[in-house]
Amino acid sequence: MSMTSERGGISPRANAAISPERMDEIRGSWEHDDPNAAAEQFERLQEAAAEPSISGQLRRAIHASGRAVSHLARSVGIEPRHLSEWLQGQRNLRSDILDRIGLAIEATVTVTVAPREIIRKTAAQAQST
Repeated sequence: MSMTSERGGISPRANAAISPERMDEIRGSWEHDDPNAAAEQFERLQEAAAEPSISGQLRRAIHASGRAVSHLARSVGIEPRHLSEWLQGQRNLRSDILDRIGLAIEATVTVTVAPREIIRKTAAQAQST
């Protein structure tokens, strides 16, 4: 799956929110006793996928790929729990693992440098929150 569009940006599919069907599949893979845990995990997944970052783009591509978290994790040599935690923004993964994930879902990444005023504005907004 390619994350880039013909114009060089991220494809609309990669930017799409997690579908309810996909979220049900993800929820089914979670082990929890607390009924609020699923809602909290869903919120973390949505927030992490919405990040305007390379990691956020990769998270959106993973969700759009339709691959089960457990199968994807095992195919790149990590524990499903670690991938799940990274998808929620609660864990860091090494760059070589992120590269393997990108290859496994057949994603491509295009990085565009934003004008400095946009970078400054985004940094100022991040610091104010």
